[in-house]
Amino acid sequence: MLIHENIVTEVTRLLHTEKERLTPHLDEVEGFAIEYLESNLFRKLKGNSKHANTAAFRTWEECEAKCYQTNNHLNSVNWAYHPLIKRAARICKSILGNPDFIGDFGTLSNNATYDHKFGTHKSFKVKCAATITTSALLWCHSSTNPWFSSEMKPVRGNRMSFVPKTAETSRPIAVEPTFNVAYQQAIGQIVRTKLKKVGIDLNNQNHNKNAAQNAMRCGLATIDLKSASDTLAFEAVRAVLPPEWFQIMAELRSPMTRLPNGKWRHLEKFSSMGNGFNFELETLIFFCICRACGVKKPLVYGDDIIVPQKEAPLVIKALEFMGFIVNKYKTFLSGNFFESCGGHYLYGLDVTPAYQKESLTHEAEVIRFHNRLYRWALRDPYSTYENKRFKYIASTLRYLRSLCDKTYIPDTLQRDDGFLRPLSFFKTKVKHGVVTYLCCILVQKTQKCKISNDGAYLYKLLHPSELNASKQGYPVYLRDCNRSPTPLVKEVELGAL
Repeated sequence: MLIHENIVTEVTRLLHTEKERLTPHLDEVEGFAIEYLESNLFRKLKGNSKHANTAAFRTWEECEAKCYQTNNHLNSVNWAYHPLIKRAARICKSILGNPDFIGDFGTLSNNATYDHKFGTHKSFKVKCAATITTSALLWCHSSTNPWFSSEMKPVRGNRMSFVPKTAETSRPIAVEPTFNVAYQQAIGQIVRTKLKKVGIDLNNQNHNKNAAQNAMRCGLATIDLKSASDTLAFEAVRAVLPPEWFQIMAELRSPMTRLPNGKWRHLEKFSSMGNGFNFELETLIFFCICRACGVKKPLVYGDDIIVPQKEAPLVIKALEFMGFIVNKYKTFLSGNFFESCGGHYLYGLDVTPAYQKESLTHEAEVIRFHNRLYRWALRDPYSTYENKRFKYIASTLRYLRSLCDKTYIPDTLQRDDGFLRPLSFFKTKVKHGVVTYLCCILVQKTQKCKISNDGAYLYKLLHPSELNASKQGYPVYLRDCNRSPTPLVKEVELGAL
C-alpha cells in the first residue's frame, strides 16, 4: 500500500530542486507557470485538514447572514421603478417566456439524495417511496408518472453535507429530497435550453476559456464571485424571475435545511449546490444583470463572468447591489493575466496548473497524477519534449514511474490506464494500413452492481432512452470499476489517436 504523504513530500522536494536549477534560465511566462504549479499542485488535496468541515460551515453561516441582509435590502426597494431590477426582470422574461409546459419527471443519477446515500442506483430510488417537501406535494398529485402512485415521505427540506474543496476547507452542499431533485433537474434542463438560444451554452466551457485566453488582446475582464450559490438570496431571485417561473421554482426548492447536528434551519438563500436547477438559475440571474448593465454579449458560465473592461465596474456594482460578493483574488479587470472556467492565461499563453485532489494510495491514482503533470508540460507554448516544463518535472515523472508496474501508453491518448510516453518509445505495427502501438495497460478489476428489476422497468417507462437492457429486454447488471491495490497489467495494441 502506498503512503501518499511520503509521495507528496518527495514530489515537493524534487520539484523545488529542479526549479532552483532552472531559475536563471526561465523567461517570465515559463517562470510564472512553474511557480504557479508549485503553489497549486497539492492545494486541493483531500484530507489535509481536520477542520475542513468546520471552516466550511462557518462560511455557510456568513453567507446566510449575507442573504438575510440582501433580502431586507431588496424588500426596501421599489422594484417597479428601480432601473437595474426593472431591466433585468424584463430581459429574464424575454428569455424564459411563459411556462406553457407541463413540468414532469427529470432524470435521476446515482448521486446522494435525502434518503439515499451516494452510489445508490436510480432503480432503487424509483422503487422506494420518495422523499418530498410539503410545497412540492401539488406536483406529486398532478403527475401522471407511475412512480408517484406510491407513497410519498414528506420532509421539511434538504440536509447539509460536505464535499472536498481545498486542503483547508470543504464545500457545503444541499442533499435534496428525491422527488424534488428529479423535478428540479427537469426545470434546469428547460432553462438550459432557453439560455442556449441567447448564446449561453452550459454544455461547453470552451467559449469562456477562449475569451479568457484572448482577454488581454480584446479588452475583456474576467469576474468571479465568492460563494455564488450560497449568496443567491431569496428576494434577489424573486426580483428578477417572472412571477410564474418564480412560483414553480419556489415550490420545488427546499425552504429549510437539516444541519449536521440534526437541527433544522430556515434558509435565507433561494437554492444552493445540490439543487437540480441551481447552476442554470444562477447563470440566468448573472446574465440578466450583465445585460441590464448594457453589456450586449456577456459570457456567463455559473459564476464565471466575462464582460468588456469598460462595462466591468458597472457590472460589479450591480452584482454587489443584488447581494453577491466579488472574489477580488480571482477577478481580473485589466493586466496580462486572466482566468475563467478553470483556464488560466498569461499574455494569452496557457499557464493552467495541474491539481492533485485524490490521495495517492493506489497505483491507478499515481498513474493519473503522473499523466496530469505530463499533460501540463505538453501545454507549454514552446511545446517540445526538451522544453523547460519537461525539464522541471522530469525527475518527478521518473520517480512516479518507479513506484508502479511498468505500464505505458502513447501521449496522444486521453486515457489513464498507463503512464504517458512519447510515440518514439513504442514499437509500431502496421496491419491493413493502420498503425498500432504495443502497450502495457492497467486493467482494473470490476464487479457487478445489483439493481432493482422492478425499479429498472419503471425507470425505463419514465426514460426509454436510459438504462440499458439485454436483447431479451431484461435489465442489465451494471458493471462498476473497483480501484484495486493489485490491478492487472495487460499487453495490448493501441492506436495513437
